[in-house]
Amino acid sequence: MNPLVGTRMFAVNPEADKLQSEGLKAQQKNNFTDSIDLYNGALLILADETDSVEIEVQRARILRDKGFTYGRKGIEENDIDDLGNARSSIGQSLDKTSMLISRTVTPILDCEEHLDLDHGQYRELLAEHGATLSILGRIATIAQVDFDEIDPEEHSIKIYRQAHKYLSKGSNGYYRVSNAMVAARQERIDGNRFEAAKWLVGKAAVGFAWTLTHDKRNIKRAFGTLCKRTTNLRSRRVAEESVYNKP
Repeated sequence: MNPLVGTRMFAVNPEADKLQSEGLKAQQKNNFTDSIDLYNGALLILADETDSVEIEVQRARILRDKGFTYGRKGIEENDIDDLGNARSSIGQSLDKTSMLISRTVTPILDCEEHLDLDHGQYRELLAEHGATLSILGRIATIAQVDFDEIDPEEHSIKIYRQAHKYLSKGSNGYYRVSNAMVAARQERIDGNRFEAAKWLVGKAAVGFAWTLTHDKRNIKRAFGTLCKRTTNLRSRRVAEESVYNKP
C-alpha cells in the first residue's frame, strides 16, 4: 500500500490505482469495454488484499467509476440495460461507504468494531459517499433524457439533494460544485428555472467560494466545471443536449 497519494487521506494499492487511472482514460476516449475490463482488473487485485478501511474506500471509488462508465456506455449505445449495470455497480459502492460511515457512529453488527477516523479521513469519506450519490443522480438524469424513464421515488433531484448534504460536510470542493451544477441542469430540464438559479447561486457558487479557502488543490477543476456547466443552463433544450455530451 502507498501511504498517501497526493492529498488523499487514505492509502491505496498502487497497482489497482494505476489500472483505475487507465480505466478512466479509456472511458474518456469512449473505449467503454476496455475501461470496464481495467476496473474489473483493479478490483481483482484488491480481492487479494486484507480488508481494511483504505481498501474498502478504494474499492468504492473503482466501483463508482465503473458504474459511471456503464452510464456513458448506455448513452452511446442506446442500451438501457447498461443503466441497470450502472446502478448495480454504484449501489455496491454506496453500500461500502454507507457501512463505513455508520461504523463511525455505532457498529451495526456485534462483530463490527467502532471506526475511529481522524477529522480529515472522515470528511474525505463523506465526500466520496456524496460523490457516488451524485453519480447515481446523473444515471437517473440519463434515464430520463435518453430513455424517458422517471422514477418519482428516486428522482435525480432527490438524489442530488442527498448528495449535497454529504458534500457540504466533506473535503472535496470539486465534487461539491459539480453536484450543484448537475442539479441545476436537472431543474432546467424539468422546467424549474428559479430552482436552477438557486442551485447555481446558492450552492455551486457558495461551494466554489468554500473551495477557494479550504480545498486549493481543486480550485481549477471546480472553476472549470462551474464555468462550463453554466452554459448548459441557457435553455431546457441545451440542458437536455448536454446530457449526451457531458452526462
